[in-house]
Amino acid sequence: VKYLIPLADMVNYEPDDDDVSRRDHQDRFMKHHQVDRTRGHAEIFADRKFVKDRMIVESYGDNANYMYLQFFGFIPDINPTDCRQLEFSVEDLNVTQQEKQARSKLLRSRGLRTTFTSCVRLVAQVPPPLLHFLRSIHLQSHEEGLVSKLQQGVVSTANEVAVFSFLKKRMRLLLSRFTHNSTRETTVLRALDTCEQVGRRGEGETVVEKGEDEKE
Repeated sequence: VKYLIPLADMVNYEPDDDDVSRRDHQDRFMKHHQVDRTRGHAEIFADRKFVKDRMIVESYGDNANYMYLQFFGFIPDINPTDCRQLEFSVEDLNVTQQEKQARSKLLRSRGLRTTFTSCVRLVAQVPPPLLHFLRSIHLQSHEEGLVSKLQQGVVSTANEVAVFSFLKKRMRLLLSRFTHNSTRETTVLRALDTCEQVGRRGEGETVVEKGEDEKE
């Protein structure tokens, strides 16, 4: 359904909150944009307080920058809901082809995916569906007995370390394509470092923190 509401759809974009950890951006958008298609009626409510003579702006909901560029012709300076569509697969693992095939067979036998696509944001918290998938593909072929623990969260310390090590390498590879990384991106990588190191300590391995000039 395509429609353009006079005046209301001409309001410029500005996020109502730049907190990237929030998950309710789209819910807030729908709360402030109430459309009754049966009557052809719409009510638009301000999503923040305004002072006199200040331009009226609004959040556009939960959307990535590529959508704004493709449909609206702009990229916002700040977009807490921006994300990068990434595909993950058993084939991405740094194991032998034989082990990849064995893991794929195990996953398929339990009705689990061997590939997964997720829109990843630069936040410290990994999306739960993605985390569940990464834990599943990092189960070794002889760990069939641990499959039932996937629904409970953490499968094992070794599995958790493998997951965050894999994710950290993937994020470094993605960010290495850019000549400049923001402070937020650096914070995310450090958060992944912390998750990995905590896991290693849980295994009883001593972790020595490196100085900034020693880190990869």
